Amino acid sequence: MVLSIHRQLCLAALYVLVCTLLFLTTLLSLYFLEIPIEYSIATSVAYVLAIVVGSSKTVVLKRRVCMNLGGFIIPQTMALYLLYRMWVLYSISIYGVLLATLIAILVAYIASFYIEGYGVGAPLLLVIMVNASLSALCIEIMGKPLAIAIPLSYILSIYSTTIGVDVFKTTRIVRERSVSMEFGGRGLMDLIVLTPALTPPMTIAILILGNM
Repeated sequence: MVLSIHRQLCLAALYVLVCTLLFLTTLLSLYFLEIPIEYSIATSVAYVLAIVVGSSKTVVLKRRVCMNLGGFIIPQTMALYLLYRMWVLYSISIYGVLLATLIAILVAYIASFYIEGYGVGAPLLLVIMVNASLSALCIEIMGKPLAIAIPLSYILSIYSTTIGVDVFKTTRIVRERSVSMEFGGRGLMDLIVLTPALTPPMTIAILILGNM
């Protein structure tokens, strides 16, 4: 009983940590894209709450394949909005972002693997490092301000995992093993949520160290 309570407390603390990091990276992404601070805070809170609540909702695509609302659909919507804001405000090269995204997708796809009874996973640190390095490289090559490193790495993180891990690898597993799978089905513990929460700080660290 004591061990069970301790495990539940540790899990709850982990959830709070992930929610806090996700809130901060979302807030900074919006704020650095010139969204007023009050709207950035409100949107970030609503976004995290939508992911938490939406993690229990699924949308059926076809037999044996469905999408999680909080772990898949909502993060992609935020990524699209951030990409649009970057393009409008900073005239960021869509082709450059697309190339970086394709590389990140390829790495995520190759690195991901099927875990019996769990779903598709990938080495979290590897995915974070690849996305952060590609984001930092894009910022340096395109000569864009450091501020947009956070939303850019946020976008790369979401699309590398949604497409590389969930769409490509999960679809392949469903076809080969005849199992039922869910895109973004782990909710707050899914790569789609974890990587955008953790990659932006790593990207900033790489840029700062690279310019020292």
